[in-house]
Amino acid sequence: MTYAQGNISIKYPAGWNITSTIYNVVFSGPVEAGFSPTLTISAAETNETIEKAAENANKKQSVLAQHAIINEAYTTISGEPAFRRTYSWLDRAHNLAVTQAQVWVRSSGKLYTITATSLSSTFKEYEAAFDEMISSANFY
Repeated sequence: MTYAQGNISIKYPAGWNITSTIYNVVFSGPVEAGFSPTLTISAAETNETIEKAAENANKKQSVLAQHAIINEAYTTISGEPAFRRTYSWLDRAHNLAVTQAQVWVRSSGKLYTITATSLSSTFKEYEAAFDEMISSANFY
């Protein structure tokens, strides 16, 4: 399946739901154990670099309970340099261990943030789908 709206196109798994607002687009997978894996794309008109965006996000994320960076790496999305961080944390309000992969990429004067989220126990199950979605993203 392919989502193509505005200045974003991305492939996503069949059966996933899409919610789109003026701020972001969210792809939601099947609900398991009361939790749905999601991939969210948001855009901001800013001159902030991908490095600065990642640094600022890490400052906010570091206060999360049991926050731990799993890996960080530079990559390429839609032909543009990007920075990716995978990290885990504990949602204390719901007592859920969560893993997120977050990617920052600049394209056409905007900073895009892609955030893939699942329970830590199912992240490996969804990681390939998340990776396919992220690598298929194009920004115009």
